[in-house]
Amino acid sequence: MLAQPRGDSGDHINYWFFSITGNFANRLEDFMNGMDIQDRHRSLRFSGKSNESLIVSFEPEQGQCLYVIRPQDSAIRLLPSMMKEASHLSALGRISIQPPSGLFLQEIDLNYPEDWCTYYQQADLARQTGDWMQVKKFWNDAHAKGFGPGAPFEYLPFLDAFAQLGDWDQAVSLTIEVKDLPPAARLTFCDFWNSLPATPERDSAFKQIQAELACSVN
Repeated sequence: MLAQPRGDSGDHINYWFFSITGNFANRLEDFMNGMDIQDRHRSLRFSGKSNESLIVSFEPEQGQCLYVIRPQDSAIRLLPSMMKEASHLSALGRISIQPPSGLFLQEIDLNYPEDWCTYYQQADLARQTGDWMQVKKFWNDAHAKGFGPGAPFEYLPFLDAFAQLGDWDQAVSLTIEVKDLPPAARLTFCDFWNSLPATPERDSAFKQIQAELACSVN
């Protein structure tokens, strides 16, 4: 069976993986400013711009899922400085919820086992589209099967959903789960709560966790 073409035309390929420090260490400033990028491997060619990228972080050896970094994540203390610096380049609008037909990968049955990351990554995608009820559903479904976050960053899409939905009880309950994390991780959650618009409901919920996380109020 012949695979479908990998690109829109000829030998041009639509996607390419680069390591920021590995491929652009000598042009880091240009990369951060939206430079043109070209590369090739044998008969395949790629061309694009760094500010049309999807910035990802993936450290499975640390028990982490694949993270698609958002521009808003530049303020998250948990992220490595390079990820925060490059976050503005992440063009989430390039992610299609409904992939086009004819992709050759659709014909492959990968048959991956279900785990926490199965739910986290679907929830993170739902977060990007503002489907907060779906994010909440993924949290409930994951917990029903005994799955839970492997790293602090993985709480944030769900905490965001609970806050957006006004489900303050569950937002507080989730936040208290991180109270025993190192200070930098706890402060990330303080930052999140401080970023929420002040309302009587938010303020009441925040008071319940301030002492637990040693948060100050901005």
